[in-house]
Amino acid sequence: MPALNASKKGYIVGATQTTQAAARDATTGAHNDTDFASQNNAIQWFRSSGRGGGTMRYVRTFLYFNTSGITSTVSSATLVIKGAGAAGTNDDADVIGVKSTAFGGDGGTDLADDDFDNLDYSTAYTNELTSWNVSGDNTFTLTSDALNDIKNNNAFIIALVEADSDYPDTDTSDDVFAAGINFSLAGNLSINYTLAPTGYGNNVIGVPSANISTINAVATANIEKIINA
Repeated sequence: MPALNASKKGYIVGATQTTQAAARDATTGAHNDTDFASQNNAIQWFRSSGRGGGTMRYVRTFLYFNTSGITSTVSSATLVIKGAGAAGTNDDADVIGVKSTAFGGDGGTDLADDDFDNLDYSTAYTNELTSWNVSGDNTFTLTSDALNDIKNNNAFIIALVEADSDYPDTDTSDDVFAAGINFSLAGNLSINYTLAPTGYGNNVIGVPSANISTINAVATANIEKIINA
C-alpha cells in the first residue's frame, strides 16, 4: 500500500473569546509551523467560565498533501497521525478531519493566521476517533469525498478539529479536551492508499473488463492482445 507524507503541516491556536460561538467563528489565530516538533495541544477545545466572563478557545491542525501524482481511482485510504503528550491530559479529545482551503488552497503558501477558519464543516474527510493514542499511531478512515478529492485535485488539504464541540458547533461544560501530535518526522503524518484495479480493456468470455485484474497471473496492464485478438 503506497504512503504519501504530508508536505506541509501546522496548527493554529484560535483567538480567545468569551463565548463558544465566538471562539468557533473566529477568523484568525496564531499559527505555528511544526516541521521538527511535537505539540501536546495540537487539537483542543478549552472552556473556562471563570470570573468576569468566559475564556474559550479552539486549536486546529492543518495538513497539506501533494496528490498530483494520484490520478487513478482510490478505492480506500487511511490517514495516520502519530500522537504525542501525556496520557490522561493530551488524549481526551475526540477528533475528526474536515475539508480545508488552508495553505492558499493549493499548497502554494505556508500556513497563516487567517487560515483558522478556512475549513468546510459540511464535508467530513474522516471518521471520528473517540480515543487518542499519545505514544503511537492514530488511524482515520478517509471518506468517499476525501477519496474523490485525492484523485481529482493536485492538493489534498485537511483540518483536524475537536469532534464534540468544534465540529457540531456545540457548547459544553467547563473543561479542556486536547489531542497531541508528533509532527517531528515526515512519516508521522501520512496517507496510506489503495488504487482500484483498472481492469483489462475488453470483456473476456463475458466477464466485464472492470472485474479482471490478471489473466493467467499476468497483470492486465502488461497485456496488449489475447491470442492475437
